[in-house]
Amino acid sequence: MTLRGGRISAGIQSAIAKLKHKDIRHRRRAIRVLFEANDPKNLHAFQAMLSDDDPWFRGKALEAYRNWAPYQEASSLDPLIDSTRVEANRTASTILEKMNSDCTNQAMKLIESDDISTVKFAAMYMAKKGTGELNKELMNHHNSIVRREVVSSPSLNNEDVKKMLGDEDDIVFKNCIRELNNRNVTLTDKELDDSMKREVGKIELVPILLKNKDSRVGKATLELNTKEQKEFLSLLSKYCDSSDHPAILAIHDSGNKNLLSRWIVRKQGNGFDNFREMLIFDSSIDIVQRARLVETLVGRPNDEFVQNIVDKILASKEHDLLVQEAHMLSTASEEI
Repeated sequence: MTLRGGRISAGIQSAIAKLKHKDIRHRRRAIRVLFEANDPKNLHAFQAMLSDDDPWFRGKALEAYRNWAPYQEASSLDPLIDSTRVEANRTASTILEKMNSDCTNQAMKLIESDDISTVKFAAMYMAKKGTGELNKELMNHHNSIVRREVVSSPSLNNEDVKKMLGDEDDIVFKNCIRELNNRNVTLTDKELDDSMKREVGKIELVPILLKNKDSRVGKATLELNTKEQKEFLSLLSKYCDSSDHPAILAIHDSGNKNLLSRWIVRKQGNGFDNFREMLIFDSSIDIVQRARLVETLVGRPNDEFVQNIVDKILASKEHDLLVQEAHMLSTASEEI
């Protein structure tokens, strides 16, 4: 503990001195005393221990920095940053966001690390706390990990972010699209066309396309994987509330119509019936999806629309699975 007037108690002074003792037991007891005192001003005593040969002592030194560096000036991180040990650099990068003082200089040093984790945390700090001038420099950093974080920085204006649409790194590109969408930035036709030519980023483009009722959404659906399709359906339900929405028509004309069959399953009301019928009898749609559309009509007994669907299926040469669902639907209506 530190006494009034800034004087260090004899017990703390003794503990600090014993950190260099040859007897490991004395050193361990000294560390325990310092941790119990819990005084950030004692952090300097652990600096030499960062390069100790014993990993246990190095670990305690890192713990001391994690506990007390946030209460010190930014320069308190310098011993960690200047260390040749990766774990020290990495610890410094994770402490950055907890610091109460400006650590942009320290973060800029850590960004040049060879350790991926260190670079990522430092770049995250710069994205949040760095100035626009510094982050504009980092937009062109050779390490894509840095660019992936900086692209979302509020210190960059919309035009700065747009410049990163042409970044060769796929993750930078996708993060760029997300950021532009979050900012409600309008993309030009050329920017959208160029973005659509990329092999990735279609699900990131979808919200922008749906909000602008852009017909390119149809083509985008053809390149979605299973996970992205699930996300797409949520977005479709959010932005499209009718079957005559331009996006729905675009998907029907040039997109993955199987997604439309999954979308309309969630829709209730007679306003969707004509479109539902069109999908049921569309042979280009997966038969399981078509059968499911018929199955969902079971809750509408004695409904004229439902009876017409049943009659139409049974009168035509439809797939056996569709016929089976129609028979079950007819039987259910008769029982009611």
